[in-house]
Amino acid sequence: MGERFLICLCSKKDFLITHLGGKWNNSSKTGTFYWNLNNATSNRNRNISSHLVNANKCEISSPCHLAKYKNTILNYISKFEKSKGESLVYSLHTKRKFRFMKRYGNLYEQICDIDNLKLAHKNAQKGKGWYQEVKMVNSNPDYYLGILQDMLINKTYRTSEYETFMKNDTGKVRKIYKLPYFPDRICQWAILQVIEPILLKNFIADTYSAIPGRGIHKALERVEKAIQNDVVGTQYCLKLDAKKYYPSINHDILKNKYRRLFKDKDLIWLLDEIIDSTLGDTGIPIGNYISQYSGNFYFSEFDHWIKETKHVKYYFRYMDDSAPRTYIQVA
Repeated sequence: MGERFLICLCSKKDFLITHLGGKWNNSSKTGTFYWNLNNATSNRNRNISSHLVNANKCEISSPCHLAKYKNTILNYISKFEKSKGESLVYSLHTKRKFRFMKRYGNLYEQICDIDNLKLAHKNAQKGKGWYQEVKMVNSNPDYYLGILQDMLINKTYRTSEYETFMKNDTGKVRKIYKLPYFPDRICQWAILQVIEPILLKNFIADTYSAIPGRGIHKALERVEKAIQNDVVGTQYCLKLDAKKYYPSINHDILKNKYRRLFKDKDLIWLLDEIIDSTLGDTGIPIGNYISQYSGNFYFSEFDHWIKETKHVKYYFRYMDDSAPRTYIQVA
């Protein structure tokens, strides 16, 4: 049986490399498949069968019966450094790399910053200058944005009551939720201005709709390119449709996904407040600006599974408000 082990890079400042093989002087825990987890990277004991990397010099320790993998190990450490601390795990047995989701913190202060709120008001009012609420905020922006800032800092913000109506769009009747411009739409813009870049990093390249620069035309361009460049590999297509997608999103699952991405407790509180702003434990409101990103994020883990575990070469997902769809091109 071939040697198998994982390299775990947990922090950019300190490579916490797992020692494999246990101790040679412990007959019950000796060999490649036992892990020694309680030694720092500075430990140079020779009783570790696979003390892989010296964190300071980035050299293969001796003795190491896995020295033949030195170049591979160092290559992945280099990639880890460039990834700004994102955890990597690499299996030398399967030659496959696994990437753990990096968790982000210290974001809530950025959301509450008055400059961020002013920018959110500027962005949220585009095309809505005739709204009475927009005119109201514009009459004294420092006053109204100051109120919103106090709500967020003191955690007294509560999602306002929704106005709902039915809309027939391309033959499908959907329930649309509408929030007041102040404070809710400004608040959601303020959140997304901070977390959008993080969410975009989590999406695969071929996720489209409700993402800047990734609309229907970009999706069509990518599909056509795949078909033209690989005729043999694109002869079959499996089309999946997530029925009533937004109304079926489970609140607890979505909240747990956000907790795996964000470690900022204040931000989690605010996201929970918005997710749970509708009755029941399923469904996120169509019409909420943040729902578009939550919808894409909810499916993101599935996207990565298709691409990285099932190795589907051509996979395109386009999800819009009227018909959430997933396209899988099977090679």
